[in-house]
Amino acid sequence: MLIKSGNIKQSGAILPLTLIILAVLTVLVGSLLSRGQEQADKTLRLNKQWQARLAINNAEQRVLFAMMVGDQLPGGYQLGETLLLTDSSNTKLSNNVWVSIQDHAGLVSLSFIDKSALTELIRSYIDGPDSIRIAQSVIDWQLPVKDAPFLFQGSEGQALPRNSPFRSLDELMLIPGITSQIYNGKRNLAEEENPDSDEKESSEWPKFGLRDLLSVRAAESDGINFSSVPDAILSRVYHVTPYNLDVLRRMKKRGNWTGVRRFLASNNISTGSADSVPSSFYTIRFQYQGIQARGIYRVLPRMLPTPRLIWYFPDNFRYFSQLK
Repeated sequence: MLIKSGNIKQSGAILPLTLIILAVLTVLVGSLLSRGQEQADKTLRLNKQWQARLAINNAEQRVLFAMMVGDQLPGGYQLGETLLLTDSSNTKLSNNVWVSIQDHAGLVSLSFIDKSALTELIRSYIDGPDSIRIAQSVIDWQLPVKDAPFLFQGSEGQALPRNSPFRSLDELMLIPGITSQIYNGKRNLAEEENPDSDEKESSEWPKFGLRDLLSVRAAESDGINFSSVPDAILSRVYHVTPYNLDVLRRMKKRGNWTGVRRFLASNNISTGSADSVPSSFYTIRFQYQGIQARGIYRVLPRMLPTPRLIWYFPDNFRYFSQLK
């Protein structure tokens, strides 16, 4: 009886220990499986990114080749039957990369500031008197110390003006009122293939961000190339109607640049041929299977190969951490 009783007590001690060991092993196996899945997801993501890099680099070389050897037009480049517009129009290449080219002379400049144009652009994002205040803040941000008004307190959590030109567009997000949402936007180059995809996004994200419509380099002068002004600026700043935008798009695709100039002049937007001079600075955006890239280039015949001045790959969401 004593032996039997002892055996019962011994088996009773082993059972809880076995359960504990099984529980520990289960946790370890689950952790290993989770890490394995994370590694598999990471590998898949990196492979997809690598494939996008190869496709985008190929597209970049094709676009730059067309810009170097093709005919430069007021609002694009013509190489054979291929027309690449420089007003942010989207084009799909044969390797399934979407491309968008923008001449900086068609953007709202932060180097040669037109206060009324800048205010109208910001007003399209921010209603009320705040748009005027923010536009003035953008101007004051760049003024030398002796000319700058008392703009920011410089207290904890605030940014002081640079008192010199913007180093990059990202600095706009340091100005109170310019949020990362209106700066980045949610633009999708492949929207023609997925027209309903943007409906899933928050209404806080505009289709075009400020970084798509502003330039710190602008052109070599204060002139505007209205043949390359994107539709988003024509509608937001110059209040061109959707019907007139469609008319302009058709004329551009036909290469009717004289008609474009006359149409803009008749609508009191430009003054004539002097407003159709392209610059040498371009922003080129690429998108392949949802992965985007963005580069800024200076395209000149004597500069070979064409250098990248700025390159973002992948072109991710831009933001500043909270100031401390």
